[in-house]
Amino acid sequence: AHPGLDVIEYNTEGYTTITPETFLPDITETATLRHTLDNRNLIFDGRALPAGVGINIRGSDIAVSEMTLTNFTATSAAIPVIKVSSGTNNTVGKCQIGPNNGGLGVQFATGGNRIHHSIIAGNGTGVLVSSGSGNIIGPENTIGRGIAGSNATNNVAIDVNAATNTRISARITPESCAAPPALLPFSQVENTPVVRVC
Repeated sequence: AHPGLDVIEYNTEGYTTITPETFLPDITETATLRHTLDNRNLIFDGRALPAGVGINIRGSDIAVSEMTLTNFTATSAAIPVIKVSSGTNNTVGKCQIGPNNGGLGVQFATGGNRIHHSIIAGNGTGVLVSSGSGNIIGPENTIGRGIAGSNATNNVAIDVNAATNTRISARITPESCAAPPALLPFSQVENTPVVRVC
């Protein structure tokens, strides 16, 4: 890495699957990790990995986009596939998180970050906001069934716990929860129509 923006691009044609045997290093500097095609054709398959965070963001102004993360089956319910551990203004966009992930899809453990234009299905919990203020789960997301050819759902769609001013307006499909949904407390949400948390 070097000062300034680092861009890590995967330039492949068609569907390309990468099955790593070790985790990527934590992303700590301003960077963009993406596929050059705008269609989630790059698949990170986590079946060969032990339990652990798939992509761990520990900085600011970092973007992860245009990829699919699936088969992180060894991950327990408390471990996310993508975690924003620290920093702000980080984005997860145009990604597919799932199916067949054993733990959390995406976790925000700090404030001021955003998920956009993503499909999150087939995880223990779709999105966990565990800390921080001002995180955004935008209307461009589908949380629940949204993966072609798959009946994947999340056991819990969105869980906001010990965070404030979380803005949620994602499309949450009726089958996105295994348990009956409950409304998120209004004190923690803006743009509340159709928002449900299980």
